[in-house]
Amino acid sequence: SGLKTAVLYYIRKSKSLNLKNIYDICASFQEAVIDTLLVKVFHTVELIRCPRVVISGGVASNRILRRSFIRLANKKNIEVYFPYPSLTTDNAAMISIAGLKFYYS
Repeated sequence: SGLKTAVLYYIRKSKSLNLKNIYDICASFQEAVIDTLLVKVFHTVELIRCPRVVISGGVASNRILRRSFIRLANKKNIEVYFPYPSLTTDNAAMISIAGLKFYYS
């Protein structure tokens, strides 16, 4: 969330944003998030000596994230698995419905 806040403040103080600036900000944000996920996941994998990783949820549908994980996993000789893209949708609606059913039962 610190990264999101930094981007928000940067955009708010920017005097003139054009479409290219917005694209650059979005690409940089995505790269920073993916780099952070890679560092944290593979640090933990090495710490607990885990030979494989499964990346799931809505984030697993991101092609750049997938390529980045596969590339680093291959370098580190770690197996990485992703569900089929059709199974990596955002689960917010499903969780909401489950919450409603739980609440009213």
